[in-house]
Amino acid sequence: MKEGFDSPWDRQKIDMKFLRVGSLNEEKPSIIDKNGIIRDLSSIIEDLNPITINQNTIEKIKKSDLTKLQEIPKNFRIGACVSNPEKFIGIGLNYSDHAEETDMKPPSDQLYLLKLIVVFLDLMTM
Repeated sequence: MKEGFDSPWDRQKIDMKFLRVGSLNEEKPSIIDKNGIIRDLSSIIEDLNPITINQNTIEKIKKSDLTKLQEIPKNFRIGACVSNPEKFIGIGLNYSDHAEETDMKPPSDQLYLLKLIVVFLDLMTM
């Protein structure tokens, strides 16, 4: 076992590119297939949100023949990839640039950032 946090997600390769396309507040869950074609997932999943994005949904999509799903033209608007997110997780890939700009010493380990949606809601009520 490798050092640190271990999860099944670390041990598998998943090549699924999800997106939501359509007019504002009318986006459809979609996937980009292996040929770069955007396909409508709404017959499989209602939306891409914290409740519906899970291992069961991933397995259901994996078992589906994506070529049978409706193709979505590439000129559609691409919206947020997840509706109603509960948190934002980021990896500070550019942190060394920021440290250099501010004359700080960059951290020796990778920097992870977590923002819970309640932080943004609190800021909006101030």
